[in-house]
Order: sequence, then C-alpha cells, then structure tokens
Amino acid sequence: MKSVATKYYYSNKKRILLVGREGNGKRSVVKSLKSISDEYNDIEAIATQGVGDCKEDRQENILAVINRVQATIQNTAEGFDALVLVLKYGVRFTKQEKDAVEMVKLMFGDHVFRSHVTIIMTYGDLFETDSDEDGTTFESWCREQTGDIQRLFEEVGHRIVLMDNKSREKQITQARNIQRCVQLIGKKYTTEDFRNAEEGQRVLIARENARENARNSPEPKDHTVINGNIVVSFLTMWICLMLFIISYSAILGLVWIALLLLGILFVHLQVRKGLMVIGRPNKYVAGISVVVCILYVIKTTTTKSMNKLEAT
Repeated sequence: MKSVATKYYYSNKKRILLVGREGNGKRSVVKSLKSISDEYNDIEAIATQGVGDCKEDRQENILAVINRVQATIQNTAEGFDALVLVLKYGVRFTKQEKDAVEMVKLMFGDHVFRSHVTIIMTYGDLFETDSDEDGTTFESWCREQTGDIQRLFEEVGHRIVLMDNKSREKQITQARNIQRCVQLIGKKYTTEDFRNAEEGQRVLIARENARENARNSPEPKDHTVINGNIVVSFLTMWICLMLFIISYSAILGLVWIALLLLGILFVHLQVRKGLMVIGRPNKYVAGISVVVCILYVIKTTTTKSMNKLEAT
C-alpha cells in the first residue's frame, strides 16, 4: 500500500524535458530520477539528443533535430511541465555553453527560460567538497555568480537544483526540489508553444545551411587590393611620358606603348583570376587625369607644329 506522501507525488507527477550539451549529465539525471520512481513516481524525465550537444549540432542536419524534438513533444499529449537545462558544476560557462543556451532559445522560443525552464547542475559532490572549505550554501553560490551565468540564473528566476547521486536520501530530496521548482512554473510547454517558435527554428536551419555552405566552398584566394586613384594617376603619368618620348623618338615611343599594353594585359589577367582587385577611382582624380592628358597632348602637338614652322 502506498503512503500518503507517495500518493501525493504520484497524483502530482511532473513530466520534464532535459536539454543541454553532451557530457553535462542528462542521462545520469534521468537514471537518478528513474531509480526512485517505484517509490516516489513523481517525475518522468526525458532527455533529448541534439539540443545543445556540440557533436550533433555541428554534424547533423538541424532540421532532423527539430523534427525529433517535435515528435517527442507531440508524443506527450499534455505537454511538459518544464524544460530542464542541464549544466555541469565546476566548469567554466564557456562559449559552447552559451551557444547551447542560444540554440534552446531559438528552438523553443525566446522567452522559454523565463516561463518554462529550470536548471539542474550535476556533479553536486564537487560543490560539497568546495563548500566544506568555506561553508557556502548552494543558493548563496548561485547568487554570487557574475557575467553570463548570472544573467542566465536570473532569467530562470533562480529555479536551480544541485544534483548529487551519492545517496538515495539525496536523490529523494533533489527530486522534491525539482518538483518544487517545476510547480513554480505552473504552465505546461505544449506542441503549440513549439509551433509558435517556428521563426527561431527557421533561423537555426538557415544558420546550419550557411555553415554547411562555408564548409563546402573552396578556400578564398588571397588577393591584392589596389587603390583606383593610384591606377589612374599611374596611367596618366605613363601616357604623358609616352607622348614625351614619341616627340623625340617614334621607336622608343612604340616600345613604351608595348610596355603599357603588356602591363594592362597582366593586370587584366590577375583581376580575372581573382588575385587582384582594383578599387573604383575618385571621380575628381579621374577627371583631373583626363584633363592633364588632354593638355599634354595639346602642348606636345603645339610644340611640334611651332618647331616645324621655325624649321621652314
């Protein structure tokens, strides 16, 4: 015959969905809660694979992950009483952890942490070892945190439970703490909530596609960027020198023109191969260069005409 307490927990059974990175202890949480389910059948925990797992996020199509989570939620007709983010005590809140949090927000909804998420921190035995030195309670430790982890704790309203599987008594106490945090939420996460998060899910899919395209695209070639103003100025100087040389020697002038054409051909080939990029010149620099060339042509032509007149 079940005790009154057991009947209470059975009648208030909570379903929770565990999310988090691989290695943070989702499976051990499920195992711990299942081990006391025969006596205190108060919590049913389901761990999702792929949501926040670094390995799967990078290698598996994100659409498959979304479909798997959607199927899990749909198979639980009444929805989940809470989503549980599993973190590991004793490790730094890394960029990978922040990326996992961002992924959960995009997949389940931007406000999911405030309205539906409880945090479980595993490896609670490490905290006990640390706290024996200074006597800090877990609640005090949570409120002393700073930076990104502090903002995360505040976002979930400090609904945080420390898990330590060393003894059955602790497991029972922790299960009750989890249920207490879940009761504070008071609203189930349903298929409709997941459907309302479709915009964020589309962002995840687009991000994954962009990452895949970046992996498959060839390495970008190194290229030289040349200022367009410098190119125009150089051509102007070259043309003026060419005209000057032609006025004294037609043969040298032809050589100068050939060198100019070879230079233009070389630059053209480099640009076509993507090894060189020429910037757009300033319109004033281009205009001045054209005027200089015209004036120099007029001056050269006039000088040659005057020299011919003097010779006659």
